[in-house]
Amino acid sequence: MGVMIDPGDAPPDHDHGGPPGTTGGHAHGHPDPEPSVYSHSLSARLDRTITGKELIARVTDCVNDLNLWAREHGVLVGHIKVFVEGEETLKVWIASTGREVNLNISAGCRGTRVGAFTLDMTAIMLGTDSQSLRAAVLETVNKRIHIDLGIGR
Repeated sequence: MGVMIDPGDAPPDHDHGGPPGTTGGHAHGHPDPEPSVYSHSLSARLDRTITGKELIARVTDCVNDLNLWAREHGVLVGHIKVFVEGEETLKVWIASTGREVNLNISAGCRGTRVGAFTLDMTAIMLGTDSQSLRAAVLETVNKRIHIDLGIGR
């Protein structure tokens, strides 16, 4: 949860742009009123095949982890969207705006054996910086999908 500042207590370099006693459209509790966006695409080959059901569960866990991270850091989720495409019938769309995770899954993909897939993920959040958002996405992909993206480390 962010810290609320009474407009009268704002430091001199913190101009709200509105009359005294108002926030002038400034979002207190969210240090950066501009949305942070992190988008990543990857093509992955797994060491062993897994079922489509298992891959869907892992990617869904990523989205749930990002929602939890946002709540724990007082961040507002604009949206998280993921598209996964793999062997033959595997096509999965996952979306969330911070609470529920919505799935749209192609027929027959749960039983498909997956050895390689592409993943496209975009997260848009308010109240965090893009470096923190990027770190959260990379950490959850490594943890849940077991792929170390190792980008920029």
